[in-house]
Amino acid sequence: MRTINEIITDTKNTTYTSPSGPVLDICRELATDARFGEVAEVLVAWCKHAPHSEAFIRARLPAIILNSYLVNQDILTFEQFIQWEKSSPDWAESIEQQGLSVTGLPSAIATVVNAMRQFSSHT
Repeated sequence: MRTINEIITDTKNTTYTSPSGPVLDICRELATDARFGEVAEVLVAWCKHAPHSEAFIRARLPAIILNSYLVNQDILTFEQFIQWEKSSPDWAESIEQQGLSVTGLPSAIATVVNAMRQFSSHT
């Protein structure tokens, strides 16, 4: 895993469209491996370096978790996910709110996974 200093150095890499690009990449890598506490650690460190980017980072976190982790769990089909999301509209907000909490983020994601499993067993 890259260090936060390596990530910060990568912000000057012109292949990224925003300075937060390297941080979002590392979050994707960590989320794929269900390392959610580490995602929060990286985000805390990044937001200390670039506090102006906190809202931007938090807003992207639910999509990162969805695409890098939840989809790979094969809990819901796409159609089921659309139905589930209508009945659970706060799932993304809970991940966003807990994004900088080493204990809160894993807990929020576990809650989402459990809700998806419950929905799946009733459809």
